[in-house]
Amino acid sequence: MLVSSLAAQVPYSLPDERPISTVTAKPDIGCVEQECEECDRTQTSANIPASRCPARASAALSSVTDRGEGGSVRSYDGQPPPAGSRSSLLEADYGRAMKRPADDEAVLGVVGTVVYRLARREDDEALAGLDGSFTTDSVFEVTVAGGEFRIRETPVAPPVHKTFPDEDGSDDDDGDPELSRTVVAFDGDELCGFIETSFDPWNARLTICDIEVAPAWRGKGVGRTLMNHAFDCAKELGARHVWLEVTNINAPAVRAYLRMGFTFCGLDTTLYDGTASTGEQALFMSRRVR
Repeated sequence: MLVSSLAAQVPYSLPDERPISTVTAKPDIGCVEQECEECDRTQTSANIPASRCPARASAALSSVTDRGEGGSVRSYDGQPPPAGSRSSLLEADYGRAMKRPADDEAVLGVVGTVVYRLARREDDEALAGLDGSFTTDSVFEVTVAGGEFRIRETPVAPPVHKTFPDEDGSDDDDGDPELSRTVVAFDGDELCGFIETSFDPWNARLTICDIEVAPAWRGKGVGRTLMNHAFDCAKELGARHVWLEVTNINAPAVRAYLRMGFTFCGLDTTLYDGTASTGEQALFMSRRVR
């Protein structure tokens, strides 16, 4: 699944170090892999870090969901908060940083008029209809020379307009649903954006499967806040890094991810061959979770 555009505007700065959250172990939770070093402490420790155990990772995500947490707004990307929200975005206390209505545990927080919450079944139509298209006057050109790959931002004229093709649904049922999560941002009944993530226990990777922000809401902090929720989830699950894929022609998104501290970690020049995106190259980016 392609990662859509996301706006950000000022240079990235490293976030403060914060400890990885812990979850309370349940007596019946054990690792499905016998070699896991955490297993021996499952019965004796009341607090163990969310680790690479698939069973315990599922418990961690359930714990986050049950409490309606995982979404306190912390400036992981170094960006300033939206106008009028500086004190709430930088406040260390969760209860003040993201106001959460007591009657809805799926709500992760509210910034201004935008509500961030876990996705519901009734959101499917709005998610499918969100306009993730973008226009750009530059692309990240990939060249191969002398056994080396080079990535360079190059101007293009006229500007390129990209509309993402409909998903074929081939991977809708892949993976463990308990390790996947979708957070949506709504202003009243208007969908502002969403982010889909999936956790892979074997290498402790949180993948950004998709992130999209409606055109009218780009540059207003929605995408940044959605990404912060993803990093909250990554810390809760004990992820070592966050990873994403983006097409090389989506320069606005690539620049935004670079400002958020992501770096290039690979590419694939043939991934889109035979699809509606033939001719584009897939860029892989990642960022370690601290």
